[in-house]
Amino acid sequence: IETAFLDTCFKIRGAVKPSTPVVIVAVDDNSVFTYGRWPWSRERMATLVDKLSKAKASVIAFDIVFPPIKDNTGRQSHGDKLFARAAKESGNVIFPIYFRLKPDKEEAEVPIPQSVNSSSFLLFDDIQYMKELNLPKGYTLFPTDEILAAGASGVGHVNTILDKDNSIRFEPLIIEYREQYFPTLSI
Repeated sequence: IETAFLDTCFKIRGAVKPSTPVVIVAVDDNSVFTYGRWPWSRERMATLVDKLSKAKASVIAFDIVFPPIKDNTGRQSHGDKLFARAAKESGNVIFPIYFRLKPDKEEAEVPIPQSVNSSSFLLFDDIQYMKELNLPKGYTLFPTDEILAAGASGVGHVNTILDKDNSIRFEPLIIEYREQYFPTLSI
């Protein structure tokens, strides 16, 4: 009943217009038809960042994790270098991280990359208070490639939590991982 009531309240309220214009550049069927199947090359993503920067986008946020990809020699690809350069030059790119929110004994512990670590909330008056908030806990980290994220202006998580009826109505603002606190991408 609670979720049905909440849904009804949102329907009655109607859509809320954003205070500033928001443009979503989506990978949809038309994009795939025009540019080829997903995943697109990192070179194409670099071009996308360059074009959005030239169009004066105030923020460029990706909600797709870009894992590390090495070429057949074990080195970073040329595309990654171009994508990282474009993100750094733009100065307003935010990359995502994702956490597994359930323990998995099979997963190896992933070190927290510096680019992710620098986006955690570190300063609180009372760290014990944060523990009392019962925030969602991340057990495994899936970061964007460190080369890419190092050029970003920040990172944020893209986790959502399903309600009892398997609908998504909110995202956790903060996820705790190894006693550090990571904000959602939207913050």
